[in-house]
Amino acid sequence: MEAARFEFATTCYSCIQELLEKTGVRAGQINFVITNSSLFNPTPSLSASIMNQFGMGKRTKGYSLGGMGCSAGVIAIDLAREMLELYPNSYALVVSHENITNAFYTGRDPSMLLINCLFRANGCAVLLSNKRRDAGRSKYWIKNIVRTNLARDDTAFNCVIQTEDEQGVVGVRLNKDIVQVGTRALKDNMTALGPLVLPISEQLTFAANMATRQLAKAVKPLKKIMPKSWTKPYIPDFKKAFDFYCIHTGGRGIIDGLEKELKLSRQQVEPSRASLYRFGNTSSTSVWYELAYIETRQGVSRGQRVWQLAFGSGFKFNSSIMIANKRIKDSHRAWAGFDVAAMWVELDKLEASAKAAREAKAKKAAAEAAGIKDTETTAAAADKPTVVRKPSTNGRADDTAADEPSAFATAPDIAERIPDVAPVADQDSAGVRSFRSSRSMRRMPSISRPNSMAAIGSGTVPMEDMPHLEADVDIEVIEEGDEQAR
Repeated sequence: MEAARFEFATTCYSCIQELLEKTGVRAGQINFVITNSSLFNPTPSLSASIMNQFGMGKRTKGYSLGGMGCSAGVIAIDLAREMLELYPNSYALVVSHENITNAFYTGRDPSMLLINCLFRANGCAVLLSNKRRDAGRSKYWIKNIVRTNLARDDTAFNCVIQTEDEQGVVGVRLNKDIVQVGTRALKDNMTALGPLVLPISEQLTFAANMATRQLAKAVKPLKKIMPKSWTKPYIPDFKKAFDFYCIHTGGRGIIDGLEKELKLSRQQVEPSRASLYRFGNTSSTSVWYELAYIETRQGVSRGQRVWQLAFGSGFKFNSSIMIANKRIKDSHRAWAGFDVAAMWVELDKLEASAKAAREAKAKKAAAEAAGIKDTETTAAAADKPTVVRKPSTNGRADDTAADEPSAFATAPDIAERIPDVAPVADQDSAGVRSFRSSRSMRRMPSISRPNSMAAIGSGTVPMEDMPHLEADVDIEVIEEGDEQAR
């Protein structure tokens, strides 16, 4: 518990402090503090911890959201917006965080080990205001928030669930239904969002297509004489509604799928790929890391629209639509020194390896189906996993990465070998308790500076506080559908 609190304080307090300094708002002026952390909900609450740390007033109201998964950041923003609609002339501070220490799984179930491999330390802070004097200096205004949940459906409810394994070890289990459930949640959310954001031309085309398909379904002879294009579902062009996209970094396959489904360009998914590449899955904060990337490297013009897409356990899919209130071009330290060209070189190599592995696997399956015994070389190429080194601390690709073909599938599962090292607490010369070799702490990214996001703040553990995080960790890439970690 002490180590988990340390992680929260280190990742979140610094970005809250920088946020207050950037905006010139005093802690005592904040009326609402809303935190969200899915798996770390101590007593006193996280919102109370922030109020204590920054000496907020007696009338400040705190709310701590728990168990709401990777989409909780948008839910917290929605709660803050609703509170500001009820209470005029107020400030609401939203702090999003997922705790790696507390959520670390120590068992052997492959479906539960995935959490240890994907998630990394994270934290962000956002300040919302309904004060008249802030209208001109605010970065964005929230136009729409659309929330979709499939909690009534047992399959959706259980696709991401905290439970115990056969040995009684608590962890979060992911199952294969998550892909199908996520697709259904996305469809429902886009159906609700479309009429709010799409131009009339797209809405009319979509309505006409739906009516045509229903008519063809009802009148079978009519379907035979219709062009096939008329009976195919029409996916509205959301590129006509938005300028920037912040896709939750749930995994490479998720970004690939949304890129294909929405017909997005490479540049439009670059913020999401960069966030996953550099920071891993940062849970509910990922959409804010991506917005910081957009502000740092691309810039946002007045009136441009940002679509944040977040989804998580429950199962929930949430969209937040923000419109820029002014020209925004900030340099966020979270992205200082990041080499995007090196990232694309590395990702292109991985994609080429993945394609080769898929083709080899398909050839092997076809040969087996035809009764032809495949060669040992082909089988080895299809089955052999690749050991990959994580990116270096400056965001450049690690030169020691293996050149062997990757075993990535479309949406890869990743299992990481983690040494069985228990947390060790030492006493320094001042008698202050400090954790220097916590296994769960070692899962945090090796970043040499705090990651701060100005009016939208983010933070990760400074390296000077935890020097043991410098060590690289090898990961083993497992093909989708494998039942056991290799």
